[in-house]
Amino acid sequence: MRKLLKFWKEDCPPCEMLSETFKDIKIDIPMENIYIGRFENQDLRKEYDIKYLPTLIILEDDQVVKKIDKFDVRNKQEIEAWING
Repeated sequence: MRKLLKFWKEDCPPCEMLSETFKDIKIDIPMENIYIGRFENQDLRKEYDIKYLPTLIILEDDQVVKKIDKFDVRNKQEIEAWING
């Protein structure tokens, strides 16, 4: 089963812009928002090698099949194609 993980944090302007973008795109797979705070979810940050926020990861059968961390958070078509493609 495919799943989208969205890593974000507060006080992150690109993360906020991406949240707005997600309101306008169609996602065909389940999505899980994972907050990365100073102490929250640091184990997941290490497990998935999260260096930049926001980061999107697609899992298939709990294995990473796609990861993107430097992208135009306002480009709805590109993000939708990346997720659903």
